[in-house]
Amino acid sequence: MFRRKKEHWLLSILILPLVHAYGPIYTEGTTITHRSIRSVGPERQRIKEELLNALGIPALWNTRSTRNTGPGIATDPTKNSFSIFMLDMYNKITEPKMGGSTEIAVLSKPALKVRKSRKSGSIPSSKTFLSNMELSTDDLRDRSDRIVTILDSSVTRQKSTVEEFGKKFLFTMKKDDDRDLYASLRIFKASADVAFVDSFGNQTLSVVASIINPGHGGTFHHDTISILKVKPLDEGWLEIDLTKAVITWMDHPERNQGIYLKVLDHRAEPLPLKHVGIDRVEETEFIPFLAVYINNKDKKLHPENSTNLPQAEHERTTRAAREYSDSDSGNAFSDDSSDDDSFSSDSSARRTRRKSKKSRRKGSRKRKNKNRNKRKKKICGKEKFYVNFREIDWGDYILAPEGYPAYKCSGKCSLENVGKDDVPMTNHAIMQAMMANIDKRIECPKCAPLKLEAMTILYMEEDTRRVTLRKYDDMVVKKCGCH
Repeated sequence: MFRRKKEHWLLSILILPLVHAYGPIYTEGTTITHRSIRSVGPERQRIKEELLNALGIPALWNTRSTRNTGPGIATDPTKNSFSIFMLDMYNKITEPKMGGSTEIAVLSKPALKVRKSRKSGSIPSSKTFLSNMELSTDDLRDRSDRIVTILDSSVTRQKSTVEEFGKKFLFTMKKDDDRDLYASLRIFKASADVAFVDSFGNQTLSVVASIINPGHGGTFHHDTISILKVKPLDEGWLEIDLTKAVITWMDHPERNQGIYLKVLDHRAEPLPLKHVGIDRVEETEFIPFLAVYINNKDKKLHPENSTNLPQAEHERTTRAAREYSDSDSGNAFSDDSSDDDSFSSDSSARRTRRKSKKSRRKGSRKRKNKNRNKRKKKICGKEKFYVNFREIDWGDYILAPEGYPAYKCSGKCSLENVGKDDVPMTNHAIMQAMMANIDKRIECPKCAPLKLEAMTILYMEEDTRRVTLRKYDDMVVKKCGCH
């Protein structure tokens, strides 16, 4: 049970001190109630850095205020092939939550736009037409903890004016320790033109992918690593296995000289790409891209990366104590000073001090009684807790969801909870509550998450030429109970 709760517990430790210190956002049902973040400058920056470190998201957004698209890329993520593909992935993963009580956890404008466009058929399908991968696209999605799409670093929207018999793709890879992965080049094939079909008929063609390897004396040679059979009239997304190439590039980054793609006829003669339908880079919905499906070895959050956390917690505690002390002393002395006409004599000063102490004790008792009554009424349950990504300037880079509905468990666990279905108690918790009722030295059981849900985040990197979908286990509280 502890392992199931650990992910949410770690992120709560990272976020909650920042929440109390800088005041983020809460929810009521499906209506988001905003509390403005009071922090600006370094404090706001600290919130972003802590969350980025905890979630393992590259801190590339800290210095950017607006989305910076590269050449050949549409500003709208629902207009680019690689981001449409990932939004479809996100929608399929989160489909079961739509229409349910946790729908707010997956809502996002780009995802909803793609979902709606799919129903109306207003955008091209991203469904795989032909593939030589070991697993289907759906199976790859389900087994992967992280999916990354990477755009060819040399892509432009200018159509070639000459007949190309081959095309080079260069994908910039990042260092990654995970090798349990699959990778594919996704490229759209349109139906071959009429003149080609009249000349060649419907013969089988071979789409050949070769890895470019450095040779001696600055030369390069092509080694075939993947072949996919197609027909001239075929139309749809092709998925070409590049797993071996990507693993090679991760192990030896200096050897990454790219991939060379060509189409051969039945005599192994190269054919012009545009005649067979592989030449549509001027349309952003059909730009080729690399998709990498990774099964993470390390699935844990890393609070040790958040070095500012102790300082944030200390500042929050100090601020709260100072405000509490100032409020106490100010109220006590202001009330008493209006009753006394003179502070010149010792007796008058002593009476003032006695009244002040008495007033503080009385106020303290009232607060304690009020808090005690409140605690008596409040039993263990799930409380609203929501971080809106737009409030911390992530709205331009996180495509989905709109925010993090973490929720938290809070309240009293005692014998009053026994028999209540909405507040489950383990047998151990019942026994501990019984003992605590007899012996005050024994603590009552704790209110903690009983059931947790996973969370999926879809975000952009590096001038929007790289999109990552990441799954996090045990991130959203589904149900609370006493342990």
